[in-house]
Amino acid sequence: MTEFNFVNPKNITVGDELPVLTKHVTQEMINRWAEVSGDFNPLHVDPEFGRKTQFGTNIAHGPLSLSFLIEMLTRWLGKPWLVGGRLYDLKLISPVPPDTKLTIGGRVLSTDADKRQVECEVFVKNEDEKLVITGKASCRF
Repeated sequence: MTEFNFVNPKNITVGDELPVLTKHVTQEMINRWAEVSGDFNPLHVDPEFGRKTQFGTNIAHGPLSLSFLIEMLTRWLGKPWLVGGRLYDLKLISPVPPDTKLTIGGRVLSTDADKRQVECEVFVKNEDEKLVITGKASCRF
């Protein structure tokens, strides 16, 4: 069983780097996401079809990459994220082909003790450090 060391909200300060999560996106992972979501668009599940597209390959579903942000934030904040967290201002910038290594992270932008809230910028980058997703996250404790 995975153990998590959730951050104490009192110890969060502006400028803190969020703990980095790394993921290796595989075709199997993409296919499993298609099964869960019911989205069997050939752009995602058919490599031959993908080669004929503007991307030159099939690509992961956008929500699959977004789910890594949720995983990273859950590992960092725990239950408060699941109860009072939200992602917003999200931009899906670059496609994610199979066999791509991703880095998921972020930085604390602000904290508000009165509102018991933290706001962060978040990102997903590929192995070339190219941004795949950018956005913001906020959480109330």
